[in-house]
Amino acid sequence: MNTVIVPVDFSETSLNAARYAGQLLAGHTGIKMILYHVFEKPQEATGSKEYLENLKVELERKDIDIVPLAEQSNDFIDELEKLARHQQADLIIMGITGRSALGQTFLGSNIFKFIEKKVCPVMIVPPGTEYKNMKNVLLTSDFKNSAAATPSAPLKKVLNSFQPRLHVINVDSNHYVALTEEY
Repeated sequence: MNTVIVPVDFSETSLNAARYAGQLLAGHTGIKMILYHVFEKPQEATGSKEYLENLKVELERKDIDIVPLAEQSNDFIDELEKLARHQQADLIIMGITGRSALGQTFLGSNIFKFIEKKVCPVMIVPPGTEYKNMKNVLLTSDFKNSAAATPSAPLKKVLNSFQPRLHVINVDSNHYVALTEEY
């Protein structure tokens, strides 16, 4: 594993996800962790960069190269996809934010829009989650065109790096109760 992106919007949930990522990656040498923030207004640039630098200092690890990156854009998902492809990211670690149920639904749907792009595996850190060694990884699949739809190379990097158990779950509503032999 070489590159991990951690999107940060400075909410407590995203900061918790960043701290989680720092603990998860500790002891794995040669990893670049990009702390990534997208802001909309030019006047937010200086504050965003300063906050990322402070977060970098808080998370500083000798074995991890932490790179703060803030960019101006109106489309977080598009920019995250470009960054992930350009950096050949192996993993994105992010929290689900939003203070209200509507905010969580909206931001959660943005995460799922990104996941549908199949750029790389995404680890979602729920609010308040404390770090524990990774023991299990869940891969959801509708088992349709699995070879093309599964980011198998980056998934293998995650599995090789952390040695968790892999669980695969069917999310195809047409085959909810029983799977055919073909599936």
